[in-house]
Amino acid sequence: MIFNRIKKNQKRLAPYLRQEGVDAYRLYDRDIPEYPYIVDVYGEYVVLYERGIATADEVKREQHQKEILVAIEELLLAPAERVVVKRREEGKGGSKYGEEAAAEAILKPRTIITRVHEGLLTFEVNLTDYIDTGLFLDHRPLRKRVLKEVAPAAKVLNLFSYTGALSVAAAKAGGVVVSVDWSKTYQAWAQRNFSLNQISNSSGGHQFVTSDVVAFLTSNQKALKDYFDLIILDPPTFSNSKRQEEVWDVQRDHCQAIELALNLLASTGVLYFSCNKRNFKLDPGLVVKASNISKATLAPDFRDPKIHHCYLLGK
Repeated sequence: MIFNRIKKNQKRLAPYLRQEGVDAYRLYDRDIPEYPYIVDVYGEYVVLYERGIATADEVKREQHQKEILVAIEELLLAPAERVVVKRREEGKGGSKYGEEAAAEAILKPRTIITRVHEGLLTFEVNLTDYIDTGLFLDHRPLRKRVLKEVAPAAKVLNLFSYTGALSVAAAKAGGVVVSVDWSKTYQAWAQRNFSLNQISNSSGGHQFVTSDVVAFLTSNQKALKDYFDLIILDPPTFSNSKRQEEVWDVQRDHCQAIELALNLLASTGVLYFSCNKRNFKLDPGLVVKASNISKATLAPDFRDPKIHHCYLLGK
């Protein structure tokens, strides 16, 4: 059963992956309830997430995992040493990539860092040391959109920039990018991604600002007012790092962040806001022009629309 479903998905996605030049994608996402797994492909490697429940039957779990590993090996020609298994039980709070925590549930302790491709873009991914790999696969259409739409010399602000994948897309298009994230680790990673894509910063145009995002926005309301042609705001669902000034909750805090960011947006500019909180609702109190582009920016390898929310906003 699981073998046939993965084979079917593989066949369905093949033309899209070839056309887009993509080798990092989601192959399976809990399509069959009895097999609560996510299978993500990163080049020659595979990451298998088990999204199980703590009370699940252990014998059945082991049997199902064995079956899906056999399917991965036969269909993707990926032997055990190229498969990273992570067990992520459902819990409260959603994704916390902002904690920069090691993924304790990873069953293969060795570090695996590799590169993957997305059309003209190349990214470094770390498949073992963190809960997330450094590349959000569901943002692929948004990266393509940014790469296509950003004009040469456009001023771009990427907030919660993480490892800089969207910053790379904007810079590759010719934009001058300011990437803001509280993590020095992620900022260094972002700079490596710039180097991988031969994006020069010899003139110092691109900036990597290590800061709490809300603090950055608040402190620059006057200095950078109406300055940016494009702002990207892609926050985590939840983050409580000690290096941030306050605990971040996207449902509670997105309205303030959007309003502060819009003050830095040029009159003809646009702001992309996205998040992956299930059942997220954009605050109806926002007095801005907002278009829901979630469906238009959802990649064909993702079947669950509830984990991808994306809006286009302007003044």
